[in-house]
Amino acid sequence: MSFAFLPWPLYVLMAIGSAIPVLIYVKKMWKTSPKSFYIGLCMVSIGAIIAGIIKFTSNMQVLTQFQEFLKMLTIVCTSSGIILTMIGAYNKVKDDPEKRRIVQIYIGVIIVTIIFIGLIGLSTLK
Repeated sequence: MSFAFLPWPLYVLMAIGSAIPVLIYVKKMWKTSPKSFYIGLCMVSIGAIIAGIIKFTSNMQVLTQFQEFLKMLTIVCTSSGIILTMIGAYNKVKDDPEKRRIVQIYIGVIIVTIIFIGLIGLSTLK
């Protein structure tokens, strides 16, 4: 199930509204953890904002020539952001064996989830 069924104003509000608190958190906590963690969070937030822009521009029929570019930019930002966030989380806890094991389990779960979503997406292609 996706959020595509939502009315576009609510979709845009959710996309941008979910990204802004993360960006505020990154601004406040920038100096406390590895930079790759916060750069990853910023990239995922930027991907959410671009997703809101895509929905807005597709419903308003403006910037239609940039739709595919914006979609690819969203995929690249979000994918890179997830990878950088995982790297930063691992770097933060690499000296603590207990926390490192928990982060490794979370990274494994995220990777398996992404693979399953990709397989589901591939199976729906015709």
